[in-house]
Parts: sequence; structure tokens; C-alpha cells
Amino acid sequence: RKEIHYRHPDTEVLRKISLSHDQIQLQAVEVNAKRRPFERIADRLIVQVEGSVLENGLSTLEILQRSPGIWIDPNGNIRLRGNQHVQVMINDLVQRMSSEQLAEYLRNLPSESISKIEIIPNPAAEYEASGTAGIIRIILRKNSLDGFRANLLARYLQQVHDPYYNVGTIMDFKKNRLFLTAVAGYLRNDEYIYASNDIRYADSSTYNSFTDRYRESKTYNGRLTAIYDVAKNQSLGFQAILSKNRTDQDFYTDNTHFLKQDTLFKQTYNNWLTKPSQFSSTLNYSWKRDSLGSSLKFLADYVRNQHQEENHYTLQNKESLVREQYINYSPSKTRIYSLQTDWMQYYKTSFNWLAGVKFIGTQRDNEVIRKNFLNTEWVTDPGLSNEFRYSENLIMGYVAFNYKKNKSSAKLGLRAEQTHVNARSLTSTERIQQDYLNLFPSVFLQHEVGNQHALFVNYAKRINRPSFKNLNPYTLQIDDFILLKGNADLKPEIAHRVETGIQLRNNMSIDIFFSYTEDKIFLFTETENNKTLVYQSRNFPYSMDFGTNMFIPWKLYTWWTGQTNAMWYRNVFQMKDTKLNQQTSEIGIAQFWKVKKWFDASLYLGYTSPRTAANTKYADQFYTSITLSKRIAKDKGKITLLFNDLFNTAREREWTSRNGAFVDFYQKRPTRTFGLSFSYLITKGKKLDDKKVEESTKEVKIRAN
Repeated sequence: RKEIHYRHPDTEVLRKISLSHDQIQLQAVEVNAKRRPFERIADRLIVQVEGSVLENGLSTLEILQRSPGIWIDPNGNIRLRGNQHVQVMINDLVQRMSSEQLAEYLRNLPSESISKIEIIPNPAAEYEASGTAGIIRIILRKNSLDGFRANLLARYLQQVHDPYYNVGTIMDFKKNRLFLTAVAGYLRNDEYIYASNDIRYADSSTYNSFTDRYRESKTYNGRLTAIYDVAKNQSLGFQAILSKNRTDQDFYTDNTHFLKQDTLFKQTYNNWLTKPSQFSSTLNYSWKRDSLGSSLKFLADYVRNQHQEENHYTLQNKESLVREQYINYSPSKTRIYSLQTDWMQYYKTSFNWLAGVKFIGTQRDNEVIRKNFLNTEWVTDPGLSNEFRYSENLIMGYVAFNYKKNKSSAKLGLRAEQTHVNARSLTSTERIQQDYLNLFPSVFLQHEVGNQHALFVNYAKRINRPSFKNLNPYTLQIDDFILLKGNADLKPEIAHRVETGIQLRNNMSIDIFFSYTEDKIFLFTETENNKTLVYQSRNFPYSMDFGTNMFIPWKLYTWWTGQTNAMWYRNVFQMKDTKLNQQTSEIGIAQFWKVKKWFDASLYLGYTSPRTAANTKYADQFYTSITLSKRIAKDKGKITLLFNDLFNTAREREWTSRNGAFVDFYQKRPTRTFGLSFSYLITKGKKLDDKKVEESTKEVKIRAN
């Protein structure tokens, strides 16, 4: 460094100034950067998890809870844009679990495994049209080593008096052209759940019940992925996934039925055992045709889903000591075959197109067997037993075009799906035959204003086919007061969705959305003979959802950031001769603290006002959670403390009314929990690119549950 001082006005003679150079060798250079956490493109919003403040020892479910436009209730049910439920995909694979199983899985998928999350309210033509709501696509983090990597994971939660824990590992290996990934995990969840049910009937009689429920769940899962590069631009992949679960639940219920002439006191014991298992395999061939991204893909999938379920009931009158016993068996088997090919063509002129065809064949066997204990032996009840076989073939094709000029972009697509259904009840000889063709157009437009703003508008048409189980015309009696029924007359619902909005600087966004659904499917509750509650999925003439969503990220200091997610929507639907509507407000506030070399912390506060679905009204919800995490062992390990539902306010509260009957249901799970999670990474090798196997059954497999 050299300094020369001058005086104004300067009268000195000019001099020659010479600077000599010196060389300093730095020990190391550390560059820290945080990527932009949110990015809007024409048909989706991308949440960047890797390298952002969201990578903070959270579970995947907690990350979704903090993402724009996504709302999660205390049971882990995920909603997008109002009352619309979503499909969750992980690396292009739709998760076809029940909502409860999916929530547990996402709670135990750590944020360190996630690269990004794509929120797609209106899926484009390249996605199957199944599902009236949007898609949440979770992209797992890429492999980073040429050689071997093992990620060891463990998590423990204390649920009042019961434990919740899971352990697992993810291992990656590469040698020459061969890529291998193996995943294994085990989960155990024990919990006590309390519930009450109060019913007032049209004849002024009442029913009250109190249930103590003890739940024990064990889950085993494994995945093996192998990919071989047969050439520089061609690869062949195979993937196999196995998942097995066993859930054993005991229900102890005291119930009282107050009649005009008499009062009945009963005790009910119910043991509910479920054993679902699923095996899926995928064969994938990919050919990258040029450096622009043009490609050709072939995929073949096979899925086998087996679900064993049995319910043992014992009902005893407290006064007469008369005992009634019966068993419900409801096994099912589902087989899905799929073939698919996709062609993507890119050009240097900011134009590209893609097209594909696909076939999915589904075979489903459902059975409901009711056995009553009569005169020292078990006797099958033909009136409450049913065997149902379902066959469905889907033939699909799509084409889509993308073009961008200057700051404007457009994406246009058209999808065609031919559906053929042939189903019959072997017990009642009832038959379902459907054959229909649907066209699904989609339009996505976006224009950039300046360098930091973007305006967008889009439209997409979708279809939601009834689940295989709901189409089975079965009758399943739970106890004297609850009956579940299938509905062979269910029709698919068709939805038209429109969205528009703006993304401002600093990632703030405001969206306005509207959806109109024909033949909307709702779970409907009705009373029968002033006694039994009947639950059945039914079609309603229409349903409308419209509202607005606002997302505001903010930064107070470099170490203190946060975001606010707020939504208002109104749901309007026609229920027989009654038009119902309900408006709902939701707000979520998340704050993140990052104290360098010490710890990371986050606080989440969420509130949802009452909402309505069919003739059931759901109570408001308030939820809080805190996490504290610290990296250890030279950043290879991480320990995270978790505190959930600090004020113990999360619960299930529902009110249902119909034809003079009123139902007040309450259920409390152990939501106020605290625990610890631990992860440790073992690595050896050099960097490589990620390899994954795509699956072609995608959206349809979720209907198997």
C-alpha cells in the first residue's frame, strides 16, 4: 500500500509514480452464499431447500408447513389452495400411502435429504390428469461422492407417556459406469388417543361415547436402485421398493344411548389390525440426444399392493350382561402395470416441445367378510359380506409446447385420456362399466417486469377418479352406531382451475385462484333409523373454491430471517337442495435464527379458522413448534432438539348436521411432543452426478389405498 498526499491548488511539478507488486499466499478462501429460496416459473413455484435457511434440521413435513400456499392440519393432512388435497411426489414417484402413513413418512424424512420442492397448483399436460388438486414434487439431494457415502439417521420423540422413534440409513456407491443406492429404515410409533362422540337425533334421543385408544405401529421399508451407463449419453436403470407395515390398535369405549323409554349402557372393545405391504419395480431407459436437453425415455412399471385388515368387536350390555361378538375381514390386492415413452425436443431458439404416450392397467380384488359369533361358532353374515373385482385400463397421450421471447414465456399443452372400467360384485352381481374419453388443455403465461417482478396467469383442467375401495358397494359395520358404505355409482369429478398473480422483489408473491369442480366427491355423514351414523362418499353437483394467497419473506438481520404465509378462501357447493358456503382464513409465521458456530433455531406459529367440507364443519387450529440444531464432528453430524405444539392446542373437533341430527366429535392425539434427532454422514470418494430411476405409474398408484 502506498499513499501520496496533494495540496489544492497543486503547484508542484508532476512526478512519476511507480508501484511495485508483492505476492501473498492465502491459506484458504471460504465463500459463503445463500441461494434465492423461492423461484417462480410459468407453471410452478420452486422452494430451494439445499443451501437456504430452510435447511435447518427440520423434517420434510415441517418444510412443507413453511412453504407458500401449503397448509397442514394436526394429523398431517396436506392441502393446497383451500380445501383441495394434493398429491405428493418424491423424485417423480407419487406416494400412494394413506394420509396418516404419508405424514409419518414425511416427518421422518430430514431436510438434509431435500434439494428442492416444486409446488404445482395446476399441473401441465406432461402430468397425468388424475387429481383435481395440485402436485407437491420433492426432489431429493444429489449424490456428491464418487465412491461410497452412508448417511445414518435416528429420531426419537416423547409423546406424553409413549415413544416414537425411527432409525435408518441411505448408502450410495459408484464404480465406473455403475451407480447403486440402498435405503433401509425402521419406524416404531406408540401413542394413546382419546375421543368422544355426542349425537343428538331428530327424535330428541341422544348417544354419548368415550373411547381410549392405544395404537402401536411398526414400519419396515427398503429401496434398491441400480443404474448403468451403457454409453456416454444412454443409461439403463432398475429400482425396487418394498414397504411393510403392521398397526395394532385397541379401542375401549363406554357408550350410552338415551331413549325416550329406556337408557342403554354398553361397553365396546375393538381390536383393529392392519398389515399393508407394497412392492414396486421400475425399468427405465434414457437417451440424451443432444447438449440442449433433448431426450427419449422408455419406462415400464409393476406394482403389487396387498392390504390385510381385520376388526374384532365385543359389545356388552352393562345391565343384562348380554355379549355380542363379530369380526370384519377386509383384504385387498392391487396389481398395476404401466408402459410409457416420452420425447423432449429442444432448439436454440428458446422453443421446445414434448410429447408422450402411456398405458396403465389396474386389477383390484376387494373383499369384505362379516362373521358373527352365534351358538359357540363363527357364522358368515351374507348381508354384510361382499367380494368385488375391479379392472381399469387407461390410454393416455399428450403434447406440449414451450416458447420464450424476451421477458415473456408461454406453455401450451393438451392431454387426452381414454378410460375403460369393468367392475363387478361377485356377491350381488352388481356391475360397473364405464368407457369415456377426456381432453385436458392447459395454458401457462408469464411476463417479467423489470428484473425482479413477474406476472403470471394459468389454466388447467383435471380429473379425479374415485378410489377403488370407494367404488366397492360394501357395507362395513363398525359398531351399533357407525356404518361405512361404498358407492358403486360414484362418478369422477372434473375440475377447472385458474390462477393469476405477481411475484415481487424479495420473493414476495400474491396469488388469486379459482376452481370449479363438477360432480365433487365428498365424504357425507347421515343418520339411519335415528341411531346409526352412515359414512359414504357421494357426488355433489358442483363445488367452487376462490381466494387469495400472500407470501412475504423478510430479513431483519443476516442471522434473523422469517416469512409470513397468509390465505383467505371461500368454498361454495351444492348439497342436494341446499347451497352451502364457508370462508376460511389461515396464517403461518416462521422465524429462523442462525448463530454462526453455535446453533440454528426456528419458530413456527400457525392458525386456521373454522372450515367446512360437505356437511361437516371443522374447528379452528393453532399450532406452534421450535427446533434447535447444532452441527458436530466437523459438520458431518447434526443434533436437533424438537418441541412441537407447545401449548397443546392441536386437536380434532368436528360438527356434522343433517335432517335434524347433530354430531359433535372430539379427538386428541399426543401432539405436544419433544425429542431429539441425529444424523451423521460417512463419505469416501470424489464428486459425481446423481442418478435416479423414473416411474411411469406415478399418479394412479395412490388410488390403491
